[in-house]
Amino acid sequence: MNSWDRSSLIPAQSRIAKLQQFVEDPEEDLAFDDIDENQLLQAAAKQQRALETEPIPATVVPAKMSLNDFKEDEDMDGSFEFAEGQGNLVLRVGNRGSNAGSSPSGSAQENLFDDELDFDYSTARDTNQKATARVVQLLSLLDPSMEDQVILDACNKLEELFDQNVTLRRDLMSQGGVVPNIMEALEMKKMDVLHAVLRVINIIVEGNKKFQENLALVGLVPVIIKLTKQHNPYYLPGGSGRGFRMGIPEDNEFSIAVRMEAAKFVRQCCKTSSLTLQMFIACGGLPVLVDFLTLDDKPSNLDCDVDLLHIALDGIFSVFSIQTIPKNDICRLFVKAGLLKKFVVVFSEIIVSLSASDTRGPENHAPSAKKSTKTNVSTQWTMKELHKTCDIFVLFSQGDAVVKEHMCDGAVLEGLLEAIHPGAPLFSIGEDQPKRKQTLPLIRHSDEFVSAMLKLLKCIRNLSMEPLTLEKLDRTGAIPTLVRLLNEQETEGLSISDVKRKEVENIVLQSMFYLCRINRNRQTHAAQAGVIPSLIKVVKNSSPLKQFALPILCDLAHASPTARAHLWTYDSVTLFLELLEDKYWQIDAIKSISVWLVHDTVKMENVLLVPENLMKIMVCFRNALDTELENLLEPLLEIMSRSVRLNQALGRSGMFVTEILKRLRLIPKAIVRKNLLKMLKSLFESHTSPIQFLVEYNLRPIVYALAQDENSMILVKEIASQLLQAILVAAGVF
Repeated sequence: MNSWDRSSLIPAQSRIAKLQQFVEDPEEDLAFDDIDENQLLQAAAKQQRALETEPIPATVVPAKMSLNDFKEDEDMDGSFEFAEGQGNLVLRVGNRGSNAGSSPSGSAQENLFDDELDFDYSTARDTNQKATARVVQLLSLLDPSMEDQVILDACNKLEELFDQNVTLRRDLMSQGGVVPNIMEALEMKKMDVLHAVLRVINIIVEGNKKFQENLALVGLVPVIIKLTKQHNPYYLPGGSGRGFRMGIPEDNEFSIAVRMEAAKFVRQCCKTSSLTLQMFIACGGLPVLVDFLTLDDKPSNLDCDVDLLHIALDGIFSVFSIQTIPKNDICRLFVKAGLLKKFVVVFSEIIVSLSASDTRGPENHAPSAKKSTKTNVSTQWTMKELHKTCDIFVLFSQGDAVVKEHMCDGAVLEGLLEAIHPGAPLFSIGEDQPKRKQTLPLIRHSDEFVSAMLKLLKCIRNLSMEPLTLEKLDRTGAIPTLVRLLNEQETEGLSISDVKRKEVENIVLQSMFYLCRINRNRQTHAAQAGVIPSLIKVVKNSSPLKQFALPILCDLAHASPTARAHLWTYDSVTLFLELLEDKYWQIDAIKSISVWLVHDTVKMENVLLVPENLMKIMVCFRNALDTELENLLEPLLEIMSRSVRLNQALGRSGMFVTEILKRLRLIPKAIVRKNLLKMLKSLFESHTSPIQFLVEYNLRPIVYALAQDENSMILVKEIASQLLQAILVAAGVF
């Protein structure tokens, strides 16, 4: 029998009936919350040992008894017989209904199942109820009218009780008067007493969502917010009539500790549930999180400040996770509270603490000198927190024009750009030497660190898409920073992965594209910063980023003499001439050549008069289609009118002149005919032998036809008439 589980001796129907009695009831769950699981397990083990030593009675009947001897009874459905080995005994176990009150042995049989499940609930509940009553009694002592020492002793005892039995915190939900007691306890005058009370409150609400929500509903959050203020002005003389003084150093220490405990409650509010978080925001909690970002200059407050920074960072991230409030509205509220200037200081601390250790290669270890930071503890921050701060910056950079304008504050932008280029700044300070900044290239850092910096680059790109921010970006040195970062990607040796490299180039070029459009001053700054070599390399590699690089290069020719001088240094004229073969970029290229020729005529003439280069211009003209031709004629006419030498060289090309005459006959569009006639007139007037030019190309008939065409526009007829008059004069016919 020992090899069998005793519960198997009980009829299946009886077992099912027993189990059905244990129906979960939400109200009963609250009643049993005060039972400690450890006590239940101990009671169950004790009961099990008692059952093992107690003999199990059984009913013995003759083995040969026939089944017909059992009268059918509706209450006997669960009975069965079991034969053990070859013996003459049959062990019969009846259900509870059939044997009730029949015999002592029957009572033992029917209670067998109950004995196994009947744990000593009453003992466990009594113990916990007494402990709960004791907790309630101690909480009632947290009254401002009580002596300070009594309150402190009660708080210490409460901490011990909660330490010994964590379930006691749940039981307080059902106890009357607990919430008012807690609210009254926060009216303490002494900082040390208030600190002890806050410790107890934080223990109670930790992991207790419902209780924390109840406390928030009755107004605890505004009280806590007052306690989070730096130096606790709520308890200064005149604050709420309490007249508490903090002149003693010990009191000041407790003031800092009180603020820290209040901050811990704020952390619970931000992470426990969306309801408590929303109530925290509704009570003016956003400025509190901003206030936590303030760093103290005193070394004694280092640990406290770092904890507050972590709480603030987690809280800000939680606020942005709320779906019911538009993220742009949250950004507006935060910038109004002055978040960004403080946040960028904390961000710089994180960058400095992580950058020294996050490098590749043995040669890249930065000097382990003292850092010009306030935390000065590199182990306080992790890469996860760096990414979290970068994500928050990205959210702000995606805001509206008002938010972006705050993002472009000088201090904020300088902090971001200092982190981006070319890596993280490391400061080395000697006793008698000024601050000296050392930098590590971004390519010397791990991909994880580079990923964080990519988020900052996205911030700069997002800001550069807002026209109102461009001037501020330029003033803070965004262009040189981006250019150096772009050039850095071309260095050899240890580097970031190709994927990260391409992403850096992509974001930087997009940002430069927005920064350099239209404004010639910013274009000049980009040229002076050295952007041209990287742009040329992107174009020659046929990179998809060519669409951002080429407009910048072409605009530089229009920008200033300084920009054109830098273009000349890197032989950009050759690149523009090569682009004449690209139908997508030939218009931009010919415009750049034309403008450059206007300002640097002699230098550009010498390049363009090279037969190979002159042929590229003529082939470009010959292959141009309708739309391309219309856009090509203006800059080409500018080139011809600016340089007599080029004009004469083109006039000696039969291919070029023949193409002009052909298009005059075939294209009826007035604007095209006007420019073609101007080009023909320019070639004729600058030709060394006009008569030969007339005879060779038989100009008079076509020009005469255009001058007499009634369907031609007045301007076309006027230019044709002028050219016809010049032809007649040259031919000596009046």
